[in-house]
Formats: sequence, C-alpha cells, structure tokens
Amino acid sequence: MAEFGVKALAAYTGINPHTIRIWERRYGAISPKRAANGRRVYSQEDADRLCLLGELTTRGHAISAVAQLPMRELEVLISGTRGRPQNDVSLVDPGLAEARAKVSSMLLDRMIMALEGFQLRDLSAQLASARLHGSVTDFIYQIVLPLIGTIGALVNEEKLSIAHEHALSAILKTHIYQAIYNMGAIRPRVADDTGVSTPSIIIATQEGDHHEFGILLASLLAESRGLNTHFFGCNMPARSLAGAANALRSPIVLLGRSIRMPVANGSGVIVSQRDYLKELDESLIATTEIWLGGVLEANALKFRPRHKILHIASLPLLDEKFKSLLG
Repeated sequence: MAEFGVKALAAYTGINPHTIRIWERRYGAISPKRAANGRRVYSQEDADRLCLLGELTTRGHAISAVAQLPMRELEVLISGTRGRPQNDVSLVDPGLAEARAKVSSMLLDRMIMALEGFQLRDLSAQLASARLHGSVTDFIYQIVLPLIGTIGALVNEEKLSIAHEHALSAILKTHIYQAIYNMGAIRPRVADDTGVSTPSIIIATQEGDHHEFGILLASLLAESRGLNTHFFGCNMPARSLAGAANALRSPIVLLGRSIRMPVANGSGVIVSQRDYLKELDESLIATTEIWLGGVLEANALKFRPRHKILHIASLPLLDEKFKSLLG
C-alpha cells in the first residue's frame, strides 16, 4: 500500500499542504498514522479520499458538510454533482435547476432505450441534438459522463452486453471528435488584434495507456474555453511526444491517466508512470510544463524534474486551469 508525506500527498491530490492540514485537524477528513520520527504518514485511502473531497468542494460543497462522510457516500454525491459549474443556475434558481434535471433525465432515458435496441442512428441523432443545443459543459456533465456511467453499470449487471458498450463508445468518440475539430476550425489562431497567439496544449496518454475518453473530454473542454489543442490520442512514446511538443513550442503537455498501475508498451515491457515522466522531462525543452490529469501511480513524482509538473485530479479542476490560462 502506498504511503505519502504531506508534500507528496499535495502533489497527488492537487490540494495544498496548508489546506490538507486544516481539513485533517479542524474537520477530521482523514486520520494519518505517525512514523517513528513523528511525521504524519498518509495512506492511499487518505489520498483517494482527499481527491473526492477536493472535487466536491470545487462543486460548491462546504468541507464541513462532507469531510466525515463515508467513501461510498462521497462517490455517490460526486456522481450526482460532477461538473456542476460554480455559477450553476441551481445555486440561484432551484425551480429552473429541477426542470433542467428532468429534461436531462428524459434525454438520457431515450438514449438508453435507443442503445438497448441497437437503434444507433437514433442515438447518434439524439447526441447531435444535445451537443448542438446545449453548452459543452452541459453536454459533458449532463449527457456524456452520466450515459457512460449508466451503461457501464448495466453491463456489469449483465442487463446490457459488451456490444452495447462498444457501440456507445464508438458513437460518443465520433461526436466528441467532431465537436473538437469544428471549434478549432471556426476559431482564429490569434487571440486578438495584438497578435498574441492563443495558448496551445498537447494532449495524450503515455505509452501503453489506451484509455482515450478522459483526454478527449479534456480536449473538448480546452477548445470550448478558446484554447488550441494538439490531440495525439493514446499510447504515445515519451520521446515522440516530446519531439512534437518541442516542434510546436507548446507551453503545456497534458497527460491523462485513468488507472493507477503500470502499463505495458507494444513490446510487452512494463512502463511505470515515473519512468515515462522522467524520459519525457529529459526530452522536453525548458519552458514546457507537464500537467497530469486523473490518477497517479504511487511513485510517479518521486524524482527531481527539470520542468514544472502539476497533478490535476479531476476534470472540473482541469477546466479551471484552462480558464486561468486565458486570464
């Protein structure tokens, strides 16, 4: 089981050490052990718990209200609030928020019914309508993520088949790709009349990681915020990714990760996240930052990087970073 000092825990969760200590002492959010030298030692469970609490607080929940909830309740709470913007209408108009929730629920029910009967053209048309008539954040948080979660649960319960899940995945990827490239095509490559270029971000997963949905959604969010993205997909070797980033002079390389274990490359060689990051760090030019989205392996950041490496544990927190790039 992984153990963390407070600095490593802060890097893992994206929550600064001062906040971690306040949440621990004042609200009892976690209960670390003590090492022989008296220093606090945090477990993997503490780290995962803080990731959930960090995401909930960004969605408007008071830490005092959620700090001591069981993990299962935190997970359920996140599934119902994931991605709600801080200026969401539900914070000021509960009636309108309830109406929106009902509409979203009806849309999801119709999409699930279409998928159950393999009415894939109908499902695609419904997704296209939802994408065109709502905001990008609504599409992601009210349609895509709930739909993926619901279908995944139904497959696990053997109420739907793997074929249903694969069909949904293929259709969703098509719509997300279309949205990304449509936004990029209509947006000028210069931010304003001063000639200052819009920030650009390289987006990929490391070699051996074939999970694409997280980085697709990250790219869609970045494009919706007015950023330029260079999407290289999954399974990118470190030196190849660094070469592209150096050629494009991109200030940020964003690496998505959805699993917390080492992965194997095409030759069957295990590639740890730490070794991959070290190779990427050594190959990048000096001005590039590395952003890590999602989860981390336990020892991923236990080396001295030449570049700034930032762990961003959730999609909403990543969206806030995107917005900050544009001032």
